[in-house]
Amino acid sequence: NADNVRNVFRVTSTAGQEQLKTLIEKHLERTGSTVAASVLKDWDTAVGRFWQVAPPSTQGMDVVAVPEAVESTQKSAMAMAASANKKSSPTASRWGGSNPASGGRP
Repeated sequence: NADNVRNVFRVTSTAGQEQLKTLIEKHLERTGSTVAASVLKDWDTAVGRFWQVAPPSTQGMDVVAVPEAVESTQKSAMAMAASANKKSSPTASRWGGSNPASGGRP
């Protein structure tokens, strides 16, 4: 959905990254998830693969991408959505590589 492109961002703010990491740590603690453990083990790389959906009312908050990064992130989201339509990776959705604005298609 093209309208969602304005609401989908990479997790780039420090507060957003901390919030995401805390959620994944809690998930690991409660479930013993090997995927969560893998993400946390390679956090510096893995964090760049996550997307967040933020309605306009929350886009100014510290857990959402900083305004300077929004335009380039949106362009990246559109490019990834176009690329995802051409090829599919079995690990893309596992690692957050697909763009939620593309309707969940890898």
